[in-house]
Amino acid sequence: MSVAAGPDGIVVTPDGANVFVSGSSASSISVIDTASDRVSRSIEVGSGPQGLAVVPGGQRILAAVNGMDRVALIDVASGAVTATVPVPKPHTIAVRPDGTQAYVASQEPGMFSAAIIDLASRRVVGNIALAKPPRDLEFGHDGKALYLTLAGIAAVQVIDPVTNRFVGQVATGVSPHVAQFFAGQPRGVAVVQGPGESGVLRSGHEHRGPHGCGQPASLARRHA
Repeated sequence: MSVAAGPDGIVVTPDGANVFVSGSSASSISVIDTASDRVSRSIEVGSGPQGLAVVPGGQRILAAVNGMDRVALIDVASGAVTATVPVPKPHTIAVRPDGTQAYVASQEPGMFSAAIIDLASRRVVGNIALAKPPRDLEFGHDGKALYLTLAGIAAVQVIDPVTNRFVGQVATGVSPHVAQFFAGQPRGVAVVQGPGESGVLRSGHEHRGPHGCGQPASLARRHA
């Protein structure tokens, strides 16, 4: 099926009724009705939308609108953009499991960071400075750790979201990109582009960081 040009981010609403697909070469997000497997609407958000994230509860979608230096908040029911938050060169987004904050990978040259948005006030309330361009970021199943991949770093980084400090890392091989945990599960997948591998991330509490932040025990590799 035809969707917005340059398909980039993709998310499914919790009820499974709709799939949202961003088009990084376009200015819109396509909404697919899963009952008919057809595009039911197109939502204009501004040039270059990339990563998407669902806010717990499923009523809102967040979109990283890279070309406009902002994050758009979208009402799922109406398809309307209800608010925008300025973030330089946003790429991907992770939302805390409690729905209070969103962490956004900001790829602004020379000012790489993870911007922290308070979703109630709809404003940036903090930034985690990064030495390299951030790629993907994702909360673990229990929200006690944020997992982050950085360009040029052969490991998944682990951040304690209580202190917003790095507390560990998991070696992966060259060029890890996606680090994704399965919903409600203590394991997920890391996609490692360099050697063409995927790995199973297992989060646990064998090695505990500050504030009880459980670091992943291992990465079990699988060749693509």
